[in-house]
Amino acid sequence: MISEKYKVVLLDIEGTTSAIDFVHTTMFDYARNNLEGFLDSSFETKETIDALEVFAQNENCPTLAVFLEGTFSKSEKITRIVTLAIQRMKEDSKATGLKALQGLVWRKGFNNGELKGHIYEDVPTAFHRWKSSKLTIAIYSSGSILAQKNLLCEYYCRKSWNADNPSFRYNLRPKKNFFKLRKHRQQPLCRCF
Repeated sequence: MISEKYKVVLLDIEGTTSAIDFVHTTMFDYARNNLEGFLDSSFETKETIDALEVFAQNENCPTLAVFLEGTFSKSEKITRIVTLAIQRMKEDSKATGLKALQGLVWRKGFNNGELKGHIYEDVPTAFHRWKSSKLTIAIYSSGSILAQKNLLCEYYCRKSWNADNPSFRYNLRPKKNFFKLRKHRQQPLCRCF
């Protein structure tokens, strides 16, 4: 039993709620293998352009246009982005733009059924116990918040555990050698909650 003086249970995804191998193999491989097709079908959308702008800035370019200088066709632009993104994935980069792109690709995979969430068997019971104790369940994110939301949401919605689902309302991000709870980022995980 957790003491009443505690208000929040802070968890990571990798190795805590889900297998590390699922994240590093299944999800990362999916992003690598599907990024090009995703960009081909969504290159002009605002959401993708916003992610690509941040990706370019993470590469020390002031804008996406500067990052793509010297490319002329859509295919050349996508090739430049995919080549560098795959390199950054191999380096396990935590760059915000890369994580945004991965999150968009993973969301598409979860939405079309190509990806299925993985949760350890004891996690739903623990979530139910903590929620019944009026604790907030928070997910630490050094990577793609969108991906973590989609992984957990897909699993819980598929299992139809609506009555027992936790409320994920906070995300943490590293900030100058300490962590700051960003309440302005609070949001429910998905429609199941």
